Amino acid sequence: MNIFARALGGILADKVGNIYGMRGKGILLAGMLVLEGAGIMLFAQAGSLPLAIVSMITFALFLKMSNGSTYAIVPFVNPKAVGVISGIVGAGGNLGGMLMAFLFKSQSISYGQAFLYIGCIVAAVGLLLFLVNFSKEVVVEPAEAELQTA
Repeated sequence: MNIFARALGGILADKVGNIYGMRGKGILLAGMLVLEGAGIMLFAQAGSLPLAIVSMITFALFLKMSNGSTYAIVPFVNPKAVGVISGIVGAGGNLGGMLMAFLFKSQSISYGQAFLYIGCIVAAVGLLLFLVNFSKEVVVEPAEAELQTA
């Protein structure tokens, strides 16, 4: 899933980016996050093994496609600091995973409730991402602009 879906998310984001620019990539990522959250919520409420398997495969697909789509956006956040931005994005994912793990350590909620909460959080973040204003044009730094005109 990691090899297939992450690459698929990056390829899809690049194709959308060629047509709709960064705004299109942002909307694509937001949509995939909302679908990922919905898949996790469906998994949390699955009453049978076949439904649990299908919902897990579905949310895993959107999870990894979101990863690939995220890294299609990262190089354009600040082209001079791609490594720093990539590191922050990667660390944020690890931090989120660690914080969500605390839900499973709680004595007061079940695993199903923990997955439901995680799905709601992921979907909410996806909905918030619709509000981010990605510009359509590429911003050129002043020093780079001088080099391009010379």
